[in-house]
Amino acid sequence: MLKRRDFLVQSALLLSLPVIAASAKEYASQSVKIYTEPYQTIAYLYSDLFPSNPSFSLKEINAIGYLYGVMHDERIDLETKEFIINGAAWLNEEAVEKYKKSYIKLLGNERQKILKDISMTRWGDSWLYTMMSYLFEAILSDPIYGGNTDAAGWQWFDHEPGFPRPDRVMI
Repeated sequence: MLKRRDFLVQSALLLSLPVIAASAKEYASQSVKIYTEPYQTIAYLYSDLFPSNPSFSLKEINAIGYLYGVMHDERIDLETKEFIINGAAWLNEEAVEKYKKSYIKLLGNERQKILKDISMTRWGDSWLYTMMSYLFEAILSDPIYGGNTDAAGWQWFDHEPGFPRPDRVMI
């Protein structure tokens, strides 16, 4: 027999599911047009830094959608957002300077060479660190924030989330 308190808690959770889903959609778009900059360049960067394998793919976790949410989050300072955008532009400038093509038009080994080169610069090292931080947030954060879709990152790492989990995104 279900206790009254348990019934109320479970009912509240069920009723909050549409709100939770709406919050995630508000924070991280599931349909970001990765064909626009800086998202197109960053999508290639992420796939170069964290190549897909048979058991896990970055598309499964909506890494670009999560970053889109970060870029539109009022709590993230403007300097960080500008650094992300500028870093993608600088990455493309490096690619054009070295290979006369944008980063996304390079072959895989050329993109790896560019990443190695920029990692030796102060801006490049810092920008790659920032981009990896947001990538790992997308992989490991609670799905309510729009990344880690269907807890794919948690499943891949065989991670059991802590409780209580967030019930809404504070926008």
